[in-house]
Amino acid sequence: MDSNERLIYVDIDDKDFIIRYKDIPDFIVDYNDKFGQTDLKFYDYGLGFLSPIITTFGSFLNYCDSQVRKDIIDRLVYLQQGGKIHNYKVTDSKSIQLLVDSLEFNNIKI
Repeated sequence: MDSNERLIYVDIDDKDFIIRYKDIPDFIVDYNDKFGQTDLKFYDYGLGFLSPIITTFGSFLNYCDSQVRKDIIDRLVYLQQGGKIHNYKVTDSKSIQLLVDSLEFNNIKI
């Protein structure tokens, strides 16, 4: 994973994931296609979880930060209309935290 990559925390009821910022549209559509219409909340990973940058109603945006909307809307609409979903990477927040803790313990700057 590129250390400059913007990561996003996804909160789904009792599950949570970490994805890359650029994968948000693919994740929204793919997750809802696979698991049924699910409300999702997206937060900037590492910047605190005070307020989400995106909330969804199924595969449709409920709330979206204006800059994020500009970044994702074209791809999201394309995917909602049957476009091909790209492969994307997903991990859980515990695995990321273990990695960060290990790097910090070994004095490796992230």
